Amino acid sequence: MSQAQPITQVFVASVASTLHGHWEEISQGQRSTRHSHGGDIIVVTVEVGYGGSRIARLNGSIMQQYREELITSRGVVVGFARYWRGYLRGSGHFEYQTTSTVHPFDTWRISFSIRS
Repeated sequence: MSQAQPITQVFVASVASTLHGHWEEISQGQRSTRHSHGGDIIVVTVEVGYGGSRIARLNGSIMQQYREELITSRGVVVGFARYWRGYLRGSGHFEYQTTSTVHPFDTWRISFSIRS
C-alpha cells in the first residue's frame, strides 16, 4: 500500500463563468485568463500530493469548495481537483493556499488574475 505523498504541484486548471459561458482551460504557467469572465464563477485547482488547511479567495473573499475529484495513477490517488464557487464583478484576483499533510509540511500558494 502506498503512503500519502507531499504536495509537489499546485495550479489553476480551468475557469468558467456565466459571462464567458463555457470552460476556459488554463495552461500550466499561465498567469491570467485569456477570456473575459464575470458573474457566477468556478475556478478549478489541482493539487498533486496530499494537502489540507486549504483556502481559496477571489478578490479577498473566501470561495466555497463544492466538489472534489480524485486524480489517480494505476489505482493510487496522487492528487485532487477542487472546484471553487464565487461571484465576480469586474476583474478578479484568485488566490489559493494549501499545506502538505505529510513531511515536509510545506505551504503552497498560487495567485491568478481573471479578466473581466
